[in-house]
Amino acid sequence: MTMSAQKLAKPALAAATVAATLLASSYAGSAGTITRDDQYPFYGPGLVNYVASQGQFPAVFVNAPFAVKNLTPQLQLPGYFATAPIVAVAPEARKDGHLVLVFDPAQNYPTGKAACAAPEQFANSRLDPTLRLQAVFCYNSDPVSEAYLETPRPQSAADPGFRQSLNQLMASLLPQRTADGEQCRTAPNC
Repeated sequence: MTMSAQKLAKPALAAATVAATLLASSYAGSAGTITRDDQYPFYGPGLVNYVASQGQFPAVFVNAPFAVKNLTPQLQLPGYFATAPIVAVAPEARKDGHLVLVFDPAQNYPTGKAACAAPEQFANSRLDPTLRLQAVFCYNSDPVSEAYLETPRPQSAADPGFRQSLNQLMASLLPQRTADGEQCRTAPNC
């Protein structure tokens, strides 16, 4: 190899190494894929903090693949919101703001409105290597935001990749900013 060819090869090799490293680290750092997220006009960081200020964040779990008592410790509000534990409630006990988490929903996902209005109606549709999860933040029977996650099916609720996927899902479901720029500035006062 000539001297000028060696000079050209070194930067190309370095660039290829950096690209491969970035690709590998981005893949390793992302256990799941958010396939869709939507915020509706009523969504705002202040509403999330209002629900959290009640002392807990109610959630309805539909088709949970693990015992709900093992799932709730894996779920948490994003760090830019007030701290409140996410607690499981029966569909008939929900009021005001709450989450609905539909695991492995039917092929044609229920609408956010349907999930908020009657979450108990959705039956398990499939058990393949990919876990699908629809999360909806509801206020009464109306969707405020929703997000969809696909992730490798975990062996347990404590799987670190599953927890990372749930964190991604919660950040997409409950973003710090609205589409028009409203931002959570200080968690207790949003």
